[in-house]
Amino acid sequence: MEVYSKKELAATLNISPRTITRWVQSYGLPVQVVGNGKYLFRADRVVKWLQKRTELTVGNRL
Repeated sequence: MEVYSKKELAATLNISPRTITRWVQSYGLPVQVVGNGKYLFRADRVVKWLQKRTELTVGNRL
């Protein structure tokens, strides 16, 4: 199981860490919060979430 921090995920997706925070708060991006309040993201869950989100976004444009 691959796990990413917020900064690692943002760098991988080439977006800002603030965008990741907005996705968690607004769109329900699956996240695990560890004891020190930091976000950890499982790669498999993020991929599934992105696929679902992309399908919804593309579907709304048609």
